[in-house]
Amino acid sequence: MLRGSVLLLSCLLFGYAPFQCGEAGPAKAIEETPAEALYKLAADFHAKRDKEAWETTLRFLERNYPSSRFAVMADSDLVAAGLPSGLDAGTEAEQGSTSAPNSAP
Repeated sequence: MLRGSVLLLSCLLFGYAPFQCGEAGPAKAIEETPAEALYKLAADFHAKRDKEAWETTLRFLERNYPSSRFAVMADSDLVAAGLPSGLDAGTEAEQGSTSAPNSAP
């Protein structure tokens, strides 16, 4: 009798688990990517009119997460503010280092 009760209780608890641990889905996700967090931080600096912190944060974002969509957004913000593009500079530096002629005799 006790064994049956334990089995029944176990089945009920395991049956309840999917409802308890249900999928939240990407629309309800509360985690942000590091690039997204940096972009939001830069927006906060911009709202507080701290241009140096805003630019530094966007440059850090471009440098460390260049393939992120937020890096592209950061670059657009910088260019719109009349500042040089960080993504283009990084690309030119990479191209220059790979296409440099060999100076060995």
